[in-house]
Amino acid sequence: MLAALLAGGHAVLEGPPGTAKTLLVRVLALATGCAFRRVQFTPDLMPSDILGTNVFDPRDSTFRFARGPVFADVVLADEINRAPAKTQAALLECMEERSVTIDGAVHPLPEGFTVFATMNPIELEGTFPLPEAQLDRFLMKIRVGEIDAAAEREVVARVAAGMDPWALASSGIRRGITSADLAAARAAVRKIAVEEHVQEYLVEIVRRTRKHSAVALGASTRAAVALLNASRARSRLHRTRVRHSRRREGIGAIRSRASTEHRTRSANGERRRVPRHCRDSGGHTGTAHPSRVKVMRPTRRLVTLLALAALPAALATRIPTLSWWVVAFDVALFSVVAVDARRARRTRAGLAIRRSHPTWVQRAREFEVVLELQNSTDRAHVVDIVDRFPETFEPRERRVRLAVGPRAVTASHSKVVAHRRGIYVPMAPLASHRVERGLVRMPIPGESGGAVSVLPDLSKLGQFDALVRRRRLHEIGIRRTRQRGEGTEAAGLKPYVAGDPYASIDWKATARKGALITREMQTERRQNVVVLLDCGRRMAREVEGRSRLDHAIEATLLLSHVALASDDRVGLMAFSDVIVRTIAVGRGVAHARALAQAVFAIEPTLREPPYRRMATEAMHRFPRRGLVVLFTDAMEPSSLETLVDPLRFLSRHHRVVCVVFKDDFLEAASNDPIEDDEALFRAGAAADLTIDRRRGMLCLNQTGATVIDVPTRGLSVAVVNRYLEIKARHGV
Repeated sequence: MLAALLAGGHAVLEGPPGTAKTLLVRVLALATGCAFRRVQFTPDLMPSDILGTNVFDPRDSTFRFARGPVFADVVLADEINRAPAKTQAALLECMEERSVTIDGAVHPLPEGFTVFATMNPIELEGTFPLPEAQLDRFLMKIRVGEIDAAAEREVVARVAAGMDPWALASSGIRRGITSADLAAARAAVRKIAVEEHVQEYLVEIVRRTRKHSAVALGASTRAAVALLNASRARSRLHRTRVRHSRRREGIGAIRSRASTEHRTRSANGERRRVPRHCRDSGGHTGTAHPSRVKVMRPTRRLVTLLALAALPAALATRIPTLSWWVVAFDVALFSVVAVDARRARRTRAGLAIRRSHPTWVQRAREFEVVLELQNSTDRAHVVDIVDRFPETFEPRERRVRLAVGPRAVTASHSKVVAHRRGIYVPMAPLASHRVERGLVRMPIPGESGGAVSVLPDLSKLGQFDALVRRRRLHEIGIRRTRQRGEGTEAAGLKPYVAGDPYASIDWKATARKGALITREMQTERRQNVVVLLDCGRRMAREVEGRSRLDHAIEATLLLSHVALASDDRVGLMAFSDVIVRTIAVGRGVAHARALAQAVFAIEPTLREPPYRRMATEAMHRFPRRGLVVLFTDAMEPSSLETLVDPLRFLSRHHRVVCVVFKDDFLEAASNDPIEDDEALFRAGAAADLTIDRRRGMLCLNQTGATVIDVPTRGLSVAVVNRYLEIKARHGV
């Protein structure tokens, strides 16, 4: 904390409740002679409660600026993650610019302005994750843990002796320095010289976080500056120079500024298994198999020469004088082959082929594959490469010929598209090098670049965000609803009526209209949204080349994206005859990423799910009332009847929406013109199945659940619209 104060940065104190985080900040402010203000962050806290606002003075019809609690040297943002994102964003300008802008007027903050925020990592109920823009403005995160037994006994003994932790003056804590001394110490810290190679090392740390495969969001340039200032402050506290030997402290400081994601395990901690259809036929996961790369192969030229040598050898049995010529030719040929083989082995050791590609890609979206050929020999070479991909990739195979100079590196770039989601392990590229005389060809081992994880098509998520900003959601069929009432988001203005709270009066609008105007707020209601994903045999049927489970997963991701944007919590349970994957309810950007990573590799099985047992499991895993959305498929009436009891059981505790797929074949067969007996029979069978299906749907509607019967093309939009309607009517 002293390092953050000297460096002029801000800090987050994270720890369980009751570990004296607030008291620690108060003691620091008192000991350093800083003006201290505390802000308790709550869900109904408004930005004006922190920054201040212009208050209308009716005596002279002018506005007077009333300063908020941020106008202090040390500001404690207590439980900062309990306020909504718009309130947290009110601190962005304060933390970076050291100023507050109200109605175009800039109000500077004190020179020593520092924010210490506290967070409770245990409770997630009623919390809002901090946006990345605000996390980047904090210099460091300080974890406050439990103290040891001896220290805890001493605390209890002091309180028993009469110490009051909230009466700091009576506890013997006095001001040690003044605010002027603190300003002088900060100036001294800024004057500490940092050697050039240390600066380069700090920059290299930050840049490595942007390229590392285990880092989802690398550190910014602000992080490099913050790391430099923190190193200066720490060296000032310990009276040491900023040397290159302090690299461990730099790595520790930068680690908290990078968001990492583990690739070896799924979002819920389970090991990810590569499905059988995603594995490459070659079975290669790294470099090519040694038995396939060490054996030299003859070229067509050598085979031709051997065939030509066979003719004189056959004639030598009848013409003895040709025997010596045949022997001489064979010896010369085999000598040349031996020389080429020896040279090929040396060349093979100096050539290396690597394939690089993104680890995460989206279905039906192009991504770049780079083949890099590195030559560490003193001669130029030409290498033929065959690069093969799994069956669902396009192109399936490409052949390239790369020419590389001595001690040089060359590369070939290409675009590849994956048409099916899942985890794929492409085989290593097969390469061969022909020696100068062209008699033998030596295979060269290649590195595959690792697995490719193909996510579902997420373009609808970006399209949804873009249309939300432009207020044009109707273009994709989504009807946006809004609810009015009490809340923390403004929905409009209305004239003041008796009974309206005085806090809702908009003084600016009142001054303009000459009458009292109040703000009408938009109700915010956070709820749980749980997706139950059927992965049984019914979801394996394909529509337009993709299984119905693929369509359900894309609808799940769009629904989750919209629900998380509405500040709801989203959970998931995928099942077949057993529980396949479970994600506890949560929210935030990291949770959205966890949902996408959890479902992208799920494949349908050919087993029948026990729906009643799965409904019981869902009740056990998600006991809190919320909106449950079940994606399943049931064409036969008997299949629909098996859902009646589970839906009735779930509807007792949750608001249930059951999404089933409309059979496009039945619709087409019912509407086709009857031209012959076969068409008549097909239409009659389709009509009977349609009637039975309607009866089954009627039984499902009587369970208390909302049933959506929709074709695959309109699945995502229909589910999102129903969610928005239920949320607008407080249907949960």
